[in-house]
Amino acid sequence: MHKRNFDTAPKDKEQVKYVVVKGALGVKVAEDLFYVLEKEMSIDTPYYLEKDIMQAMLKILQSIIRMLMKEFFFGGSYMKLHEGGTIYTSFQG
Repeated sequence: MHKRNFDTAPKDKEQVKYVVVKGALGVKVAEDLFYVLEKEMSIDTPYYLEKDIMQAMLKILQSIIRMLMKEFFFGGSYMKLHEGGTIYTSFQG
């Protein structure tokens, strides 16, 4: 970045906006966001699908599954929680 334009290059401890693009031989390369836009480079779409979108979807699905399992195992009308903390079901005598 300093070689491209010293004046606009980030200074020490300054945040750098970057995106991941495919480099030579499929190597992932982090590039300056504005440089990528200027040169109309293509980003590494599978990287973002796997690292960002899939991870977020997994968290959402895990939460839904946990909620459904709690409802299935502990939320049915056949189960009642006794004041002492004991679970009684309609199957017990």
